Amino acid sequence: FWELTCNLYAKRPISSPLLSSTPVEQTKQMRIKCFLSLLGLFIIDIAPVPVTPVVAFAIILSRPMWFYRMVAISYGKN
Repeated sequence: FWELTCNLYAKRPISSPLLSSTPVEQTKQMRIKCFLSLLGLFIIDIAPVPVTPVVAFAIILSRPMWFYRMVAISYGKN
């Protein structure tokens, strides 16, 4: 997933450092937040409203920097 994200953002400039002085704790917190967000999307997706594909498609099209930072922090990359 990290390589896929890097390829998706290959032509976008990545500026500031992503990790603070405590990358292990920050990575753990980001993984917990991502898990809870995905769990929430899964629960909403059980209803007859498909939410997850719409969110994924919007992220792929707009390529927001917050998504790159989230993935980088989750994988402990600088």
